[in-house]
Amino acid sequence: MKRPVWHSMRWIVGFGLSALLWATAADAARAGKTPSAARRVSNSEVFVRLGGVRNGAKAASKSLDAAVRAATRERFSALPGVHVLADDSSSPQANGRPTVLVTAKVRDLSARRSGSDVFYSAEVEYTLHRMPEEAIAATLSGHASARGSVSDMKNPGRNSAIQASVLDAAVSSAIRRAAKALRAAAAH
Repeated sequence: MKRPVWHSMRWIVGFGLSALLWATAADAARAGKTPSAARRVSNSEVFVRLGGVRNGAKAASKSLDAAVRAATRERFSALPGVHVLADDSSSPQANGRPTVLVTAKVRDLSARRSGSDVFYSAEVEYTLHRMPEEAIAATLSGHASARGSVSDMKNPGRNSAIQASVLDAAVSSAIRRAAKALRAAAAH
């Protein structure tokens, strides 16, 4: 008997992370709490260029990479004195100012069943590279987990929402020490 499409872990993760991406962009625009781009650039001590996202998780997908990239951009942009550069590599905003390249790796994104419980976990690692030589300056890692029920796992929307939440928490966990590490990387 062929399994329905929603049983595919890749589809479930993609569905939830797509919803997360759409929601965070819309929420940020509605909130209007971000300072103007010009003011943030002029007050920035460190410029961050986002590099690639490597995926070591079993549930690899383009939407997973996009979700990590969006959460990373959002969290680093919220740090005081930090400006995340646009994705195009020709961005002139840094123009001689300290710049740090940040690459990400999803080390784990999984759901494991144990009896009537399901344990979700995510682990994310960031590597900070001094620019222009791209020497590794620091590594930041974060981990998060949550417990759900078997019915959560069987419900595609709920399952993907829990995994997206756990992934977002892992990103937040990794970035909580980022401000100090970014300034140290940019100072050298």
